[in-house]
Amino acid sequence: MASITYKRDKMMKNTHPKGFTLIEMIAALAIMITIVAIAVPMAIKFMEVQETRAARTEMSRIFNDILFGDPKNGTFGFVGDIGSYPKSLEDLLENASGYTIYQTCTGGVKYGWHGPYSPDGHNLLKDPWGELYGYSTDTTYAKYAKITSTGPNKKDEGGNGDDLVYPIGGEEIPAYGSVLVEVKDERTIHVPPVTDLRFYYASKGEEKHEDKSCTCESPGYTCTVLFDEKYVHHGLHCVQVLGSDNSILASTIATVIHGQQTKVTFILRK
Repeated sequence: MASITYKRDKMMKNTHPKGFTLIEMIAALAIMITIVAIAVPMAIKFMEVQETRAARTEMSRIFNDILFGDPKNGTFGFVGDIGSYPKSLEDLLENASGYTIYQTCTGGVKYGWHGPYSPDGHNLLKDPWGELYGYSTDTTYAKYAKITSTGPNKKDEGGNGDDLVYPIGGEEIPAYGSVLVEVKDERTIHVPPVTDLRFYYASKGEEKHEDKSCTCESPGYTCTVLFDEKYVHHGLHCVQVLGSDNSILASTIATVIHGQQTKVTFILRK
């Protein structure tokens, strides 16, 4: 009987699983450390790439709110409403600078502050690393505007290193274009004669206008005038042909695209 018990105990001992040896545990730990050493930097790099993409997308969106807006909804952004680039990004969120409030002007064109222009509010002004986006423009707020981020290392490196700049490459995008206005006077009775062209624009959101001489001295005469000063900002503008008695002989709306020339032709017939 004792012999049978001994054999049973021996069988039970033989089927008991073996534990890890110290060498096996050290080897397993070394493998885990190696995997972590490789995976963690890759994960960090992947996160930085994703955050950088997110930052570029946000910077592009902010610039779109400033310059382009949503023409389908009747707005050409901050520039189209105010007539220049903002002094700071905060101008997109609140009218701290005291611009004229949005209103309908000559020809049905609307000028004035119509914000907030960035629907994400103040959250949009911080990059994915929690730092405020940088912003710069020229003294006239018309020639260029740039949005910057110090990137993952949160250090300002003057546009170098991992700094981000939008527009990409630091390209200067002027807020204004030009308008070439052509007047063809085909009236048989040339009264009143054409004397001026009037161009309406926004200045700090307030409607202003500029007159330039355009004399058509005889039927069939064509007069051409170029408006290209800084007030020819991106967006909508009303353009009028005036007679010698200051009457409005013709009127139209011109769409100015930044950095491009728009041509407007008036044909006067009686």
